[in-house]
This record gives sequence, structure tokens and C-alpha cells, in this order.
Amino acid sequence: MEPFRFHLFVCTQQKPEGVPSCTANGSLTVLAALDREIQAHCLSSDVQLTTCGCMGLCDEGPVMVVYPAGAWYRRVQSSDVAEIVGQHLIEGKPV
Repeated sequence: MEPFRFHLFVCTQQKPEGVPSCTANGSLTVLAALDREIQAHCLSSDVQLTTCGCMGLCDEGPVMVVYPAGAWYRRVQSSDVAEIVGQHLIEGKPV
């Protein structure tokens, strides 16, 4: 089996109420949108979507990283997902 072409990490670290975090800014919604978009483009065999803990940029969340390029995306919203998948994962051009 070949490894995935892309591995996406999305922060889903839970923090106390009132503390800046990716989940407080909607990372679970972004995660769900990424999963839907990956499925819609039949990319499941090419893309691994993984949740992760804090990446240290809580004030800029939701945060995600796309490997192997190591491209960081900050303040990601559900409305950004189609562009990220289309441009980065399909076209190979980080947004």
C-alpha cells in the first residue's frame, strides 16, 4: 500500500471556557467540512485527516497543517475548505 499523498492535522484541543482555542473558534466544524470535501472529491485514498492537540497558536485558531509540504493554515473557516482542498490537495498549490 502506498502512503497518503497528504496528511492533514487539525487542532481539536479542548480548553477551559474563555481560553482561546481552536475548538472555541470552530475547528470541529472545519474538520467536518474537510471530511465532506475529501469524500466529495474521492480523495480518501490520497488524504489522511487527523485530529491533534495544541500546536501553540491558540489565538490564531482554527489551525491546521498539511504535510508533506508543512503548510500551516490559520483562522481556517468552513468557507475556506473548498478552496484549500481544490487548490492545495487537487492542484498542488498551497493557498
